[in-house]
Amino acid sequence: MDNTQTGKSTPISDTIGCITVLALVLGIGYLVFMGAKSAWVSHIAKEGPTPEEIQAKKDLDLLRSRIDALEAANTLMQSEMRFAERAAESAKTASFTPGSAGYQLVQSKTGTFLV
Repeated sequence: MDNTQTGKSTPISDTIGCITVLALVLGIGYLVFMGAKSAWVSHIAKEGPTPEEIQAKKDLDLLRSRIDALEAANTLMQSEMRFAERAAESAKTASFTPGSAGYQLVQSKTGTFLV
């Protein structure tokens, strides 16, 4: 006899209620687990970089090569500038030894002279 009309519960109705709640909780847990598993598998199965990442790497490599070229040009220019400074310093004076032959350029504020 069912006591649902009187509001009293029986051991059988309590058991059915517990089984129903347990089944709902387990079903929801299963769905959450499968969704998380699917997300993880798709994350792991990602097939390499995106086109944007590939383009960004190419741009970065291009910029690095340009920086390297500019640093090499800067080093060469500094070397040439030091050489020109030394040449300019040596052209300000002329030194001769007795009995030596030859000519040297001397630069002054009024011009360049062949001595």
